[in-house]
Amino acid sequence: KLDEYLEFKSTDRGDGPRIYPTVKMHGTKSLRFAYSDPALHSWANEIRGVVAAPAGFALVKGDFSQIEARLAAYLPGDALDIAVYEREGLPPYKHHPDWDIHSALVHQCFPDVRDRWEGMTGTERELYRFHAKTVRYGTLMYGGAPETAKTKTFCPCGDSEWSPPWTRCTGQPPTLELTTTRKRAIVDAWMSRHTAFTNWR
Repeated sequence: KLDEYLEFKSTDRGDGPRIYPTVKMHGTKSLRFAYSDPALHSWANEIRGVVAAPAGFALVKGDFSQIEARLAAYLPGDALDIAVYEREGLPPYKHHPDWDIHSALVHQCFPDVRDRWEGMTGTERELYRFHAKTVRYGTLMYGGAPETAKTKTFCPCGDSEWSPPWTRCTGQPPTLELTTTRKRAIVDAWMSRHTAFTNWR
């Protein structure tokens, strides 16, 4: 995967090597910006540090917080997801399922995980949360087949089991292994509870 990220050429236009990707104004199905040569929008957070601003300048990033998932909650009037977004107060910990839409999906579709959630490490929770994001965006919202959904991998740098930064990580980051039957059951369970979204979709 690292080779895919780094397969691009830099250009020197007089001020040192720079990358000049092609910007696609509506390059995705959701009409978001996309880039090619290189595809910066698909770079994992762990690899983005290879691009740096020149001395005296800074790179500024802006992001709508879960804008697509929010639209998919409010447009059909999905009460369960709206309740997560409108929850008052502060969560007791990061990615608490009552305040985080992706962790909420995990709790709704993995009953066995729900019972163990509080005792899991941050890395273990991320495994399920990352799969929930894949399900929400790749299958529920854009119609991909759940059986072929790829489990998203991530680098849990900062975890005591790994040696940050990413350049010093060894081995393969953990991934969540699910059977195709289980993947289908997860989607069916979610859609049976979120009938407003299912009918709208």
